[in-house]
Parts: sequence; structure tokens; C-alpha cells
Amino acid sequence: MRDTQASDPAAEPPDEETPTLRPGKATPFETLGAFALLAAYTAICLRLFPKTPSQGYVVYEAAFALIAYRIGRIAALWAVGLSATAVAYFLLRGEGLAVSEPTEALGLLAFIAAGLCIVLTVSTLRTRMAIADRRLASLDAQNDNLAALLKEISHRIGNDLGALVSVAELQAVQAEHEESRRALSSLADRIHVFGSVYRRLRATSGHSGKLEMGAFLAGLCDELRAAHLGLRAVSLETAIAPHRLTTDQAVLVGLVLNEAVTNAVKYAFPEDRAGSIRVAFGKDADGWLALTVSDDGDGPREGVPEGGGLGQRVMRGMASQLGGSFALRRKDGLTLACLRFPDRGPEARRRHV
Repeated sequence: MRDTQASDPAAEPPDEETPTLRPGKATPFETLGAFALLAAYTAICLRLFPKTPSQGYVVYEAAFALIAYRIGRIAALWAVGLSATAVAYFLLRGEGLAVSEPTEALGLLAFIAAGLCIVLTVSTLRTRMAIADRRLASLDAQNDNLAALLKEISHRIGNDLGALVSVAELQAVQAEHEESRRALSSLADRIHVFGSVYRRLRATSGHSGKLEMGAFLAGLCDELRAAHLGLRAVSLETAIAPHRLTTDQAVLVGLVLNEAVTNAVKYAFPEDRAGSIRVAFGKDADGWLALTVSDDGDGPREGVPEGGGLGQRVMRGMASQLGGSFALRRKDGLTLACLRFPDRGPEARRRHV
């Protein structure tokens, strides 16, 4: 299980790569530094603008924005007040804090108003950024928790599927009637197929809800080679075009692929006959997605009605769930198991609008 402390945003240390100008809680040294900066600005204005001190106002406004962003609204408001007092006392003409020139008095009022507007605007943005950061941290924590939960659930489902296969195989061995043994063996095979698809799905799925079929189907074919072909003189070739499908669609396509390849291995090459199986996936001339499993082995047995076998019924049912069709036919010495279904991706939906 994941360490619960790692998923608690309040318990995590601050990111060392976070820039120093990010809004946060100011230290006493930062606060003292801010007011020392204002004092330095006052001295600079006295030196550079002895006769026209209003030209130095823009320097103060920049300081207000920096203090409001880094330290907070209260400190920035204090900075505006103290700066206005320093300007009136040191830079403007008059006795003490009394400004004698009306134009300079109006300029001072404008300076204060602009400073307040800057402080309120920047502090509001700072607050919103802090809220957004907290929400992002909360979402990251929730995502980590969900990922851990999904991993645990996936692990348990895999174990349960393995247990079901073992139970079905054991019951098949202990069954008294041949028909019962065949049914239980077929059930065990199909649960094993589903487990293979599920394992491959976990290995190639991401967080986007979409699955890259190239890696998914290629991985399934690798598992089928290892499980069914071994030292047999039967090759399994692939020609898979890259395409992304939803997880639900990918599961159905993977199950059809497993069923079709397994049937070809079982029935098309009796007595260790050599041959080849080819898996192709991509778009056909009509823009539909097509999965074709072809083999050069023996064709369907005579006398068996089309679509009458359990495997074909299963594959037709999956094709129906995809909104498509499944067909098994013989052509040019090859047996073709063809699954066709419409592409329901964003581009396909736009074309149908």
C-alpha cells in the first residue's frame, strides 16, 4: 500500500525548485528587507529627483507590487502609507507633512490611489493563485490515491481471474461427463483469454482514458506466441496501424483477437502442420476500423453452419457491442476472420456532424 503521508499535501515538504518569488508566508527578514527597500527608494529619489520628486513615484509602485505579491496585502498597505509619509516629509515642499504646492499634493494623492489599486489588484491575484495551488495540490493527492486504489483493485482482479481459471480447470478434470469437461475447459480457456487481455491492458494503459492499439495488440500477439506456438512451425505476423481507442473498445478488440488466433492455432494446423497466421489492424476503404486475422491452414469444417460455433457467436456478440460486424470466410486459400466497426474518435464524430 502507498504511504498515506506521501499523499497528504499538508505533510509534503515545499518543492525545492519553486521560484523564490512565489507568493507565500513572509519571513521577518523579508518584511524588514521590504521596508529597507522603501527607505533606499526614498534616498534614491532624493538623489536623482531633488526638484521633481514625482518622477520617482513609479519606483515606489513597482515596490508595492513586489511586496503585495511576495509578502501580502497588509504589508503592502503599510508600505503605501509609510511611502506616502516619507515622500511628503522628505521629497515634497512644505513644513513637516504639510505639502505647500497644490500640484504636488494632487500628485501625492494620485500616488496613494495608484499604490492602493496596485496592492489590491496584486494581492487579489496572489490570493487566487494560492487557492489554485491548494486545489492543484489536492487534485494531485486525489490522483495519487486513485492510482493506488486502481493498482490494488487491478491486482486483486488479476488474482481472482487466475483463481477462476484454476477452479474451472480442476472441475474439468473431475467432471464425469465428456460434455461437462469440454464446457469447463472452454470456460477456463476464455477466462484465461480475458486475463491475458486484462494484463496487457494494465501494462499499456495510461491516464488519458485512451489506449494505443499498436502496443496493446502487439503485446497480445507476443503473449499468444509464447502461450500457443512455442516450437510449432506456425508463425504469427502482425501489421498494426497506430490508433487510439477507448479502454472499452480496446478490451473487445483484444478479446476478438485472442479468440480468432486461438481458433486458428487449434483448428487450422492439425498434426503439427506448418503455416502462418497474420494479424492486421487499421482503417479500411470505408473509414471503418478493421481487425483481420488470416491463416493459410485448413478452412472451416464442412457441414458446420456459418456462425454456428461458440467462438463465432462470442466474436459476433463483441462486434455488436462495438456497433460493427464480424465475418468468417474463405478466400484465395486463406481463412479470414474480419471484425469491422466504426471509428468513434473525435475526428470521426466531426465528420459525421
